[in-house]
Amino acid sequence: MTPIFDNIALCLSGGGFRSAAYALGVLKYLDKVGLRSNIKSISTVSGGSITGIKYIEWLSSDGVNFQTFHDELYQFLAENRLHQTAVSILNDDDIWQDEKYKHKDRNLINSFAIAYDGLLKGKTLQDLNLLGRHLKEYVFNATDMSDALQFRFKNTGVLGNNSFKKKLNGVSSKTLMPKIKLCDVLAASSCFPGGFEPIQFPNDFFVVENNSTLPKVSLMDGGIVSNQGIDNYLIKKKIGKTLLFLADVENYRISNPFEKVISGKFIDVFTKLTSGATTILLALLGTLLLTIYGQHKLVMIGAITLLSISFCLGLLQWLIYYLLKKTGEKIGLKDVLIFHPRRYAVYIINRLTSFKSVAESIFLKNNRRRSLDYLYFKLDTEKGYAPILCPIYRLTSTDQSETRNWAYINAKLVDPYPSKKMLETVGLAASFGTTLWFDDENREAVLNALVKTGEMTACFSLLTYLLSEENEGRLLCSDYPIYEILKTDYKEFQQEV
Repeated sequence: MTPIFDNIALCLSGGGFRSAAYALGVLKYLDKVGLRSNIKSISTVSGGSITGIKYIEWLSSDGVNFQTFHDELYQFLAENRLHQTAVSILNDDDIWQDEKYKHKDRNLINSFAIAYDGLLKGKTLQDLNLLGRHLKEYVFNATDMSDALQFRFKNTGVLGNNSFKKKLNGVSSKTLMPKIKLCDVLAASSCFPGGFEPIQFPNDFFVVENNSTLPKVSLMDGGIVSNQGIDNYLIKKKIGKTLLFLADVENYRISNPFEKVISGKFIDVFTKLTSGATTILLALLGTLLLTIYGQHKLVMIGAITLLSISFCLGLLQWLIYYLLKKTGEKIGLKDVLIFHPRRYAVYIINRLTSFKSVAESIFLKNNRRRSLDYLYFKLDTEKGYAPILCPIYRLTSTDQSETRNWAYINAKLVDPYPSKKMLETVGLAASFGTTLWFDDENREAVLNALVKTGEMTACFSLLTYLLSEENEGRLLCSDYPIYEILKTDYKEFQQEV
């Protein structure tokens, strides 16, 4: 294969089973066109670590028949009810008494780790022998919650991070490799906040001697710090002639969370249900029921419930009243009894929306943009290759604003736009949430859509990358035999029914 593809670094982003299945499709297509063997480095985060760690486990033990890896992971994603399995493990006393797991804290994240152990065949980092394989480097990313740093499980350079290395006090990280199981690495990489508690190193990873001086670190999802897996390459002094291929399932766009106008009917109902008048009526009704029919147990429970609701509403209204007074608002008795929607419903909803938007979108998307901006700057400085961006939404935005040199690409290809069927497949794949399971109702359809979207997007991203590089004068597509293969495959994707 030609030099531009000789040294590929593959980054698999976070995103639960959506990322795992999409990454499987990307690898499947890279294998189809003969580029998989050019992957020299893999960096994974969270859901992408499911595919990445399983791939490297397979590569180090078999590595011959790609279909074997594909089928094992596909079956795991299709048949495994991971959340149900984990809950079942959590409630099974015998498992927690097993010598393999008795050192672990009995909690949900360790239950998931045990569930992963079957997929990864009980192997450790030491078992990942890449001698004679195409892959030279792997990096599985987690987050060090103790020092607010990335924590990298890797076979080159520093294990963890520099802060962790200093705390080891001379203990070689190589002595830890045989003790660290892949299932625990995967759990640490995919341990997202809110869904899980941290997994503790070293206690949840292996039996620790009483006199051990190993540092204790709380680990969680790698996506907390960076969800794309590219930071491992940003911290290197030189990337060199490395082609970064970013398979990303997160939406790189953001919409204004305050654009959606709340309907007047919703505000009216919300305001009436939470007004001071409603609070007084509930309190009176509860008091009357308790006074007249208090001897009846069920009525007494109902009355106490009404009084409790009225107390909570009253407390909330007092808080809003206090906050509005602090801002200089003129509040009268009417406003206390029936708050105007602009002073009450929207007051709460806008603040909840802003908090939700910052927590779920703005912080992470800003990190992504800054990382990509720095990556392009670093590559330009080194005169390296521009990265190949392969986000799950790529085929829904084939226009000049989202694709480099789109006018040239549009002119060179007979029909660059995805077909209706392709868009339906991508739409189904992209609409799937960030979970570690598939719903029973459309499990197979969603899984197949994610894998197929990975294949189609990888094809389109490679094709447009070559054309864009040609337009910028860095290569000629005619020098690359893969160019005609990509065009043929993309046309076939468009014609699939």
